[in-house]
Parts: sequence; structure tokens; C-alpha cells
Amino acid sequence: MKNLQTKIHKLQTNGGGFTLIELLVVISIIGVLSSVVMVNVNKASMKARDARRMSDLKTIQQAIEFYYDNHGYYPVCSSGVYIDNGINDCLSVALIADGVIPIVPVDPLYGKDGVGAGGQDYQYYSTGSGNEYAIRSIFEGEPLKQNADYPNGSACDSGIYPTCSWYGTCVYRGYNPAGCDGLTQAYGSEY
Repeated sequence: MKNLQTKIHKLQTNGGGFTLIELLVVISIIGVLSSVVMVNVNKASMKARDARRMSDLKTIQQAIEFYYDNHGYYPVCSSGVYIDNGINDCLSVALIADGVIPIVPVDPLYGKDGVGAGGQDYQYYSTGSGNEYAIRSIFEGEPLKQNADYPNGSACDSGIYPTCSWYGTCVYRGYNPAGCDGLTQAYGSEY
């Protein structure tokens, strides 16, 4: 027992700890590694939110098409309806009342950090006659590559992904587009 106490006393008095420089070097290395990991996590989160946006917009598009099948026209709303909470905007009310969808999906960033009311919200445009519509969204990262879901067409639907000046990066999906802005191109949806 006396021998153990002597060893403990020697460790305490010999300064068996780390120097300040050693601690600073280790903390610096941990900081650099953390920042690299955070950048990669942020990119992965951004890609996941963009993938969800694509899925949400396809879900909304399908609900709008079911509505069209039931009524012979698309929901008619005032220009540029923001799908804020998926329940009480013009498009959501029409789709839910028709029974084609229980709740309209909202952007993954809706309501976070003051985003909403036109920040990261999905947006729905329709003509007064209900024969054309557009759904728009802003993507955080690179838009997905053109494939069968994005048919070749005019400038708005070319291999060069358009940037809508009013709403950031968007990829067009629809038929017979006339241009990137205005409802004449928006039979189908823009996302």
C-alpha cells in the first residue's frame, strides 16, 4: 500500500501531463478536421433537401393532374401563390377539398430561420382559364441532370439549366414551353 502511494505521489509531482503547446496543436487539428466534416455534412444535407424538393414537386404535380381529371381544368389561383403551410393557400385548399391529397408538401426549409412567405416556399402559377400552370422552387445546390422527366425543348428546357431571375435556379418540366418566364410556357410544371 505504501508503495502505491509513493508511485501516485511521484506522478503528481513529476508533471506527467501535456504541455500547453501540445494541447494547442491537438485542439488545432481537431478544429480543422471538424470544419472539413461540417462542410461535407452541409453538402449532404443540401442534396437531401433538393432531392426532397424534386419528390415534393412531383407529388404536387400528380395531385394537380388528378384535380384536372376531376374538373377539366387546373386549380385557378391568383398569380404567384406561395405554398406556405400546405393547408390554407389557394392551391392547397383546392387540392385538399377535392380529396386528391391530404396535405400539400412544403419546402424542407419552410419556417426555419425566418424562411417562408416567399423565401424557400414552393410557388404555384395558373392561368385564369385553368388550362396552364407552373410550379416553381428554388434549389440550394446543382439542379438534377436532364433525363426523360425533362423533355428536350425550347431554351427554358435545354441542357443549360435556366436561372429564373425572380426565384433562383429552376428546372423546367412540362410541354411546349415558350420561355422561362410567363405562363405561356407553363403547361406542366417548372422545377
